[in-house]
Amino acid sequence: MADTASQRGGLSQTNGTMGAASQRGSDEATDDVFQEGLRRAEEVQAAEYNNITEGRDCQKFYAGGPAQWDEKAKEVRAKKNRPVLTVNRLPQFCHQVTGDVRKSPPAIKTLPAKGPASQETAEAYNGIIRNIEQQSQAKDCYIKAVENTVQAGQGFFRIVTEYSSDDGFEQDIRIRPILDPFGASLDPYALLFDKSDARYGFVYEHMAIEDFKKAWPGEPVVEFATRTEGLPAFPWRVGNTVRIAEYWRKVPVKKTLILLADGSVVDDEKMVPEGMSVTRRREVESFKVEMWRMTGASLLDKKPNEWAGRYIPICMVVGEEITMDGSTVRKGMIHDARDPQRIYNYARSASIEATALQPKAPFIGTVDQFKNRSEWATSGTENHAFLAYNPDPKAPGAPQRSQPAIASQGMDIQAQISAADLQAVTGIYNDGLGAPSAQHSGVAINAKKVEGDTGTYLYPDNLTRAVGMCGKILVDLIPRVYDNERQVRILKEDGQADMVTVNGPPKPKIGPDGQPVMGPNGMPKPEHPLYDLSAGEYDVVVSMAPVFATQRAEAQANIAQMVQAEPQLMQTHGDLIFKAMDWPGADEMAKRSEKLLPPGLTEDGPPTPPPPNPRDVAAAAKDAATAEKLAAEADNVNVDTATKALQLEGMLSQIGQGLDQIKAFMAAMSVQGQGPGGPGGPPPGMGGPPPGMNGPPPGMGPPPGMMPPGGGMPPPDMGGGGPGDSGLPMVDMNEGAG
Repeated sequence: MADTASQRGGLSQTNGTMGAASQRGSDEATDDVFQEGLRRAEEVQAAEYNNITEGRDCQKFYAGGPAQWDEKAKEVRAKKNRPVLTVNRLPQFCHQVTGDVRKSPPAIKTLPAKGPASQETAEAYNGIIRNIEQQSQAKDCYIKAVENTVQAGQGFFRIVTEYSSDDGFEQDIRIRPILDPFGASLDPYALLFDKSDARYGFVYEHMAIEDFKKAWPGEPVVEFATRTEGLPAFPWRVGNTVRIAEYWRKVPVKKTLILLADGSVVDDEKMVPEGMSVTRRREVESFKVEMWRMTGASLLDKKPNEWAGRYIPICMVVGEEITMDGSTVRKGMIHDARDPQRIYNYARSASIEATALQPKAPFIGTVDQFKNRSEWATSGTENHAFLAYNPDPKAPGAPQRSQPAIASQGMDIQAQISAADLQAVTGIYNDGLGAPSAQHSGVAINAKKVEGDTGTYLYPDNLTRAVGMCGKILVDLIPRVYDNERQVRILKEDGQADMVTVNGPPKPKIGPDGQPVMGPNGMPKPEHPLYDLSAGEYDVVVSMAPVFATQRAEAQANIAQMVQAEPQLMQTHGDLIFKAMDWPGADEMAKRSEKLLPPGLTEDGPPTPPPPNPRDVAAAAKDAATAEKLAAEADNVNVDTATKALQLEGMLSQIGQGLDQIKAFMAAMSVQGQGPGGPGGPPPGMGGPPPGMNGPPPGMGPPPGMMPPGGGMPPPDMGGGGPGDSGLPMVDMNEGAG
């Protein structure tokens, strides 16, 4: 039973057994906590007494029946046998508000804020929170809180921690309802709207006296409280039950913040890594949260139950709040609707009374017509098959009924006025309640509905604020509860679940061949990113989003319209379209359609190249034109070079022939041994080179590359005199003669 109480209290540990004998009277510190709890319980009672009284009356009034009648008026009417009718019209107005919350419950979303926070870890937080909500049936907790707010002006829900199993030490976080709108309370002097700055809070539980004595033997049973300063004292005893309170409080503590050289901050010397230098230290005032169970007579815990987080895990949803003279008046929708409902009940009762208490219209005839006919005396109370009468010559014809009773039109008009008053004070009119409207277009009808939603939007909006506080508590608590390497389930937005490892190395991604999928860096790709829940800080935002089933239905309708307008979407998005459908076999159709997609459209295929940039296309076209022009110019240069090469080849051929003739001539001279003018001269008739050998062939200049370096004319021995010289060495035929 101790474990049950601990889970109910949202604790991370239990302290002894509930059957242990009381040994707490001598501990002075414990007694101070007990006296503090009593004083703060009285503080809440004094500050919230009017709200509690009015809220309880609103609850009874909402339930309907005799509670909607004034006690004196009800007694007077009952004594005179007059009707006391209740036509309770209030639930339809409340259901209109809570129905919107059922269709669009609040959704918690986390965003990276500071430090090494990442979007991947934020998505892991979102998945963990969705799983917590799903396992806790949190939607029902939210709805119950807003129902209590609409009826009584306030509602609560809470966060607890529970062991995951009976044979382990891992804990899970859960959201739990507080069914009674006054089953909890928070510091009435908290300044922030979400009550995150509350110094203390209570969660109450009623237990029968006999059960209490068995669970806590030796503990005194509190007596009935007496009035204190004109107000009833806190009700620690209600009928035959004892009220047990979980007293949550913030205890001030001092701690030292240590700034390390790598920029990280710790608050414990033991957390400083070995060899890491410390940059700064700073003393700060902080607090811790603890819980004590108590009654009006004693503390039931030997020592405090430490809470892992830094917020009191109680979330409060409020209605309309009016603060004046240091106190706050809190009211819901029923608060102002009570008088119009009372008037409506009275008008309907009076109208029915005016009709029902009138006798049936009597028959009119002569005495002789009814003489000796007893059935006429009961014709107003019984249904006779026929009524016989005596003919009377003085009054020909059968007796006739008089005019029927006329209902009170004044009461009917008053009922209509009070019904209109109900709509006015709740802010919900006939159009918002589904009644036939004078507007016929969808736009006009939706506009009227939006007006009604705006009039009551404070209730869903205040619920969003409380759920935002719940998100803060969860984000603060998750890294403290899931503080080791473990497998946790994350829930995606579409309801699909996945198991991931947090605070540890990720598992490698396995390919279709059963081998790890390698990344571009040569390391295995992780199946999931590394989720370090303690790294960085995260913010919380809340939205009133439609449930996924509603989103899915809207998506299916929109997809059907798009496919009808653009049928080719089935060729490129067929797998996604089928995945969004709900009929049997849709998943198989999606898989088969995915196989028919062109390469590059699926995640496993090669990536589809992005469309070209128009600027790049224009630049490429310009470059292509330039390249084509240069290629044409190169072709022209190649043709000219080839022509000149052919010319050079012809010229070299002629030079070769000339050299052959010179060699033949020199050979002949060497045979004769002398020329015409003496020894060594040419023979007669050979005084010069062959005809035409005094220069290069006609029209042939020096071949390319035969000019001396630096330009200019060739040296004299090169025969480079005129433009027709070949540049070859000139042979002096007279050299050596004489």
